[in-house]
Amino acid sequence: MVQDKLNRVNVNKALCPDGLHPRVLKELSSVIAVPLFIIFKDSLGTGTGPSDWRKANVVPILKKGSRSLTDNYRPIGLESIVCNWIENWLKDLVQRVVVNDSYSEWSGVISGVPQGSVLGLLLFNLFIYDIEDEINSTTSIFADDTKLYRTVQSLEDVNMLQADLNTLSDWASTWQMRFKGDKCKVLHLGSNNLCASYVLGDVTLGQSLIENDLGVLVDSRLNYSIQCQSAASKATMILSCIKRGMDSRGRDVILPLYKALV
Repeated sequence: MVQDKLNRVNVNKALCPDGLHPRVLKELSSVIAVPLFIIFKDSLGTGTGPSDWRKANVVPILKKGSRSLTDNYRPIGLESIVCNWIENWLKDLVQRVVVNDSYSEWSGVISGVPQGSVLGLLLFNLFIYDIEDEINSTTSIFADDTKLYRTVQSLEDVNMLQADLNTLSDWASTWQMRFKGDKCKVLHLGSNNLCASYVLGDVTLGQSLIENDLGVLVDSRLNYSIQCQSAASKATMILSCIKRGMDSRGRDVILPLYKALV
């Protein structure tokens, strides 16, 4: 089983902090499978593991906006490939920031889970499992994207929505997380909306006329014309790239490219 996993390692992944390149793991799978099996077995039995397997390199990836603002970067953790399921994986974790060939000092991880890992997504879902327990409004959660909404027709509705925002802020404080208030927006829907102001923590949330909701542009009137225009514009750009890059205009060439890319 261990050798089978090693044979399926993606050799294009970056070098991990333990110094084992993915290509080495794959090409020497028949040699190192048994030693790794012994390490895994002992680790599961004792609840401990090699310290190098609890180190991670954190590479900042620009999401959008100015490159000079650290909040515009997403931290991607690169940890040991051979360790993704040991019991004390989260204990004594350390990480460092890698930019080009420069490395920061190792720093302890006090909360959260490493991104880019096999267990990371599962552990994060477990971590935020109770985030909506005390919330009265409707919530919608996808990964680290959280939306809170309710019908607002009176001042009482405004106060209830604000109370839920306070609950979210308290939850984040308790579990050593934080919502980036400057990136959280309020989208008012409907002509009779009171358009009240809301606060998350100590930040007054800005109001928005249009938001990108997981790739779909939604405006305050629920008009999707802008989304359609954006999709058509991207399709046109891709078609132009296909036209410039392919000499053939045959149906057997263009149609598969169109279906795959557009």
